[in-house]
Amino acid sequence: MANYFRLALALGLYVLQFASAQTYTEQYRPQFHFTPAKNWMNDPNGLVYHNGVYHMYYQYNPGGTTWGAMSWGHATSNDLTHWKQQPIALLARGFPGTISESFFSGSVVVDEQNTSGFGANGKAPFVAIYTSAYSGDQRLLSGKTVVDGQQAQSIAYSLDEGMTWRTYDDGNPVIHNPPAPYQDQIKEFRDPFVFWHDATRKWVMVVAAAQLHKLLIYTSSNLKDWTYVSEFGPVNAVGGVWECPSLFPLPLDGNESNIKWIAQIALNPGGPPGTTGSGTQYVVGSFDGRTFVEDIKQGLGDIVIFQDFEAGGTFANLGWSATGGLSGASPAQGALNGQQAVNGYQGRRLVNTFLNGDATTGTLTSPSFSISHKYINFLIGGGNFPNQECINLVIGGQTVLSATGANEEMLRPITWDVSAFVGQVAVLQIVDSLTGGWGHISIDQISFGGPSTVFQDFEAGGTFANLGWTATGNLIGASPAQGTLNGQQAVSGNRGRFVNTFLNGDATTGTLSKTFKIAHRSISFLIGGGNFPGQECINLVVQGKVVRTATGANSEQLNLQTWDVSGFVGQDATIQIVDQLTGSWGHILVDQITFSDASRGTDGIKWMDWGPDFYAATTYNGLAMNDRINLGWMNNWQYGQVIPTSSWRSAMSVPRLLSLKTINGQYLLAQQPQEDWASLETGGAYSGSWGVFPEGNEVVQLSGKTLDITLSFSDRVGQATSPQFGLLLRTNSDLSQQTRVGYDFGTGQMFIDRTRSGNVGFDGTFANTYYAPLAPASDGTVTLRILLDWSSVEVFGGKGESTLTTQIFPGDGGTGVRVFSTGGDTRGVTMKAKTVGSSWH
Repeated sequence: MANYFRLALALGLYVLQFASAQTYTEQYRPQFHFTPAKNWMNDPNGLVYHNGVYHMYYQYNPGGTTWGAMSWGHATSNDLTHWKQQPIALLARGFPGTISESFFSGSVVVDEQNTSGFGANGKAPFVAIYTSAYSGDQRLLSGKTVVDGQQAQSIAYSLDEGMTWRTYDDGNPVIHNPPAPYQDQIKEFRDPFVFWHDATRKWVMVVAAAQLHKLLIYTSSNLKDWTYVSEFGPVNAVGGVWECPSLFPLPLDGNESNIKWIAQIALNPGGPPGTTGSGTQYVVGSFDGRTFVEDIKQGLGDIVIFQDFEAGGTFANLGWSATGGLSGASPAQGALNGQQAVNGYQGRRLVNTFLNGDATTGTLTSPSFSISHKYINFLIGGGNFPNQECINLVIGGQTVLSATGANEEMLRPITWDVSAFVGQVAVLQIVDSLTGGWGHISIDQISFGGPSTVFQDFEAGGTFANLGWTATGNLIGASPAQGTLNGQQAVSGNRGRFVNTFLNGDATTGTLSKTFKIAHRSISFLIGGGNFPGQECINLVVQGKVVRTATGANSEQLNLQTWDVSGFVGQDATIQIVDQLTGSWGHILVDQITFSDASRGTDGIKWMDWGPDFYAATTYNGLAMNDRINLGWMNNWQYGQVIPTSSWRSAMSVPRLLSLKTINGQYLLAQQPQEDWASLETGGAYSGSWGVFPEGNEVVQLSGKTLDITLSFSDRVGQATSPQFGLLLRTNSDLSQQTRVGYDFGTGQMFIDRTRSGNVGFDGTFANTYYAPLAPASDGTVTLRILLDWSSVEVFGGKGESTLTTQIFPGDGGTGVRVFSTGGDTRGVTMKAKTVGSSWH
C-alpha cells in the first residue's frame, strides 16, 4: 500500500475553520466577489468545472491575515456567483507547528481516462499539480532529497470530486529540479498550469522559471512522468518575476477554423504603466502541443516588429546567418565584460558585437524578406565607422542604405525611408570589421512601418535653453538630468537624459516651454513624478489654451502616455512642462517626446487588466473552448498585506468570459463579467439620457455601494483643457470622498481615480489614477460597464478589450453618484444602472 499522506485526516479543527459563520456585512466586505470567511487569500488555483460544479481552490493562510503557511483553500459554486466555503484542501505540512512543505500555486485536472492510475471503482480522479515549497533540507518519503527553499512540482489526487485529497508521497516531487541549463533556479521554479492536449494525446504543463522570465513546457502521458520539450520568453513585460502562467486556445473572431493560443503571465513588480507592483500580461500565438510561438507582434498602427532579439538561443536560432567571430554567438543581455554601460535598447537582449572586446569581427545577415512597408526603424549604437561598423539594407547584392553608430553605447532610433524599394526582396546585414577602439556595433528593435519623429529626447549637451526650450523660475540655466538626483528615490524608465525638476529637492519651481507646428496625429512621451494635475504636469497649449495635459503618478518611474492631437494638425502649439509645488512630490519627470501618425501607444504589451488589482489570473479546466472563464486575485503585492480589512484579506475578481477579437487591427482579448446577474439584480434600477450633458456635474437619482452601471456617450474631440466625461461614485455631500471613473477624450483612455476614494493612507502608492487605452467604436461611441462593490471598482471598456480593476475603501456615509463633464459638453449620453444584491444571503 502506497505510503500516502492522508490530508483529510490531518486537518483537525482546520476542517471546521468556517463553522463560525461570518455575517458578510463587515465594512469593506465585497458582496458579489468571493472572499474567504477569514484569514489571508491570494492566487486562484486549480480552477476546474465538473458535473455542474465550479471548484475554486486558492492560496490560503489558515493562521492569519497576511501571507504565510501556504495551503489550498477551497470553495464551490453552481453559477460562479454564490460560493460555498469548503474545508481546506491541502494544508501546509506541519501546520500549526513547524512547516516542512507549503503548497504553492498550481492547477487541477479531471483525469477522465485514468492515465495516472489513481482512479478506483470507475471513478475519474481529480489530480492537483502544484509547487511544493520546502522548508529545510529534507529526505522525502519518496527517497528524494530537497534543500531549504527549493521549489518543485508535485501532485495529489482526489476520489470524491475534489473534496478530500491525498498527496502522491511515493513519487513526489514529480519534477524534482528545473531542466538543464536552468538547474540553478531551484528556488524560482513554480506555478504549474496543466491541461490535456487532444491533438497529441498528452498532458501539457507550463511552469515559470520566475527570475529568467521564461515559461518551461513539459508533456506527460500519465501526470507522473514529465518530459521537458521547449521554452518561451522573455518577451514584452519583464520588470518583475514571472509567475502563475496559463496557456489556452480561443477561436479568433469566433472562427473555429482559426485557433490562436494565449499565454497569460503574471509578473511582480512591473505591472501596467502607471501602476506600482504586480500585473498580468498576455501574448497571442500558436501552439503545436510542444512549442508556443508568438504571432508577429502587432505594434502601434501598422508597425510590425521584424526582430527584437528577445527569443532564446543563438543568432542562427533566430534565422540569422553568422560569419567570423559571430558564428555561434547569441544576443547579449546588456553590457559585456570590459564594456561601458549600454542603454537605450528595448527588452532584455540586443545585438552587441563586443563579445571579446573590440577584437571580435564578423557579420550577421537576416532572413530575406519582401519590403512591404514605407519605413524600416531600428536602434543603433557603437562605433562610428561607415561601411565598417554598420547595418546595411542589401537588395540584389547591393547595399542601398547604411547606418553606423556614434562612438557611444547609447542606442538611438534611426528610420530609413524605403518606399522606393517596396515589393523588392532584401536582407539586413550587420557588419563588424574593425578591431580597434569602438570596433563594435549594437543593434536592437528592427521594425517595419510608420516612423516616430523624436521631438525632444534631451540627449544633446548643454542647458534647456541650448535645446530650444524657454525656462522660467529655478529652471533658468538648468540642464537635463542624467538620472537620480541627490536625495531622490531611484528613477527608472527614462531613456538617457531627461527632465527632472528635483534639482534642489522639491523646492525647485518653474516652467519649460517649446513651440512647434503640429504635423502628426499623436504625441507620446514618458512621464513620472508628482500627481498634481495642472501643477506638476506637461501641457499642450494651442491658441493660448491648454488642450491636453498629463501629470505623474507619485512615482519615480516614467511611463508612456499618448495624446490624440489629430484635431489640431496644422496649428501652432507649445509643449509646456510645469513645476509649481514645493511640498512632497513637488517635481515632474519627462522624457522622449515623439510625434507619430500611429495609433495610441502602449509599448506593444498586452495587459489582461490595466489597473493595479488584477493578478495571478488563471482559467478553468473542464469547460468548452468557447466558455473560457478567467479569474484573478483582486489585490496587489505592493500593499496587499496592509489593506484595511479586518478578519479577512483579499478578494477574487468577478469571473470573466474570454474571447479573442480583431479590434483596430490587433488581436485582443475581450472580457465580459460572468455571474448570474439575474439572481443578484432584483432591486432598484435607473435609466437616464442626455442629448447634451453640459460641462459640470449633476447628482442623479441613484445611490448605493453595489451597482452595475452601463454608460455610453459620443466620442468628443474638443479644443479644451482636460476633456473628460464620467461618473463620481461613493460620494459624500461635500465631495471630499469620491471615486472618479470616466474617459479622457484627449488621450483616448478610460480611467479610475481613487485619490479621494476614502481610506488611502495605508500605502504611499495607493492614492493614484489609473488609465487604460480605449478607442471609440466605429460610430464614435464610447461604452463603459462599471461594477461597483463595497471595496472595488471594475470597468469593462468597449467590447471588453480594455479593463481596469481597483480596490477602494470608502466610508459608509458616501453612497452618492454624480455625472460629470469637464472641458466642454458631452453628447449622446445614456446611462443604465441596477442595484446589485449580496451573493452571501
